[in-house]
Amino acid sequence: MPGLRDVSPGGSQISIGYEVTERSKGSTTILLNLGHINTNRRGRAQRGEVMILHDAACTRAGAVSMSE
Repeated sequence: MPGLRDVSPGGSQISIGYEVTERSKGSTTILLNLGHINTNRRGRAQRGEVMILHDAACTRAGAVSMSE
């Protein structure tokens, strides 16, 4: 899409293992297959993981060129 910056995977994306599956101006879809490293003792997603994904989605959705 014109105006979207190419954003290569960062450290948190690599270490957590999420994948950006869709991206457009103002919208991002991120996929994370939960494994033992991403879950708490009850088998649920750790709260920190959820916040990292939220932050990453907002950052990617807003990574647009202002000149476009």
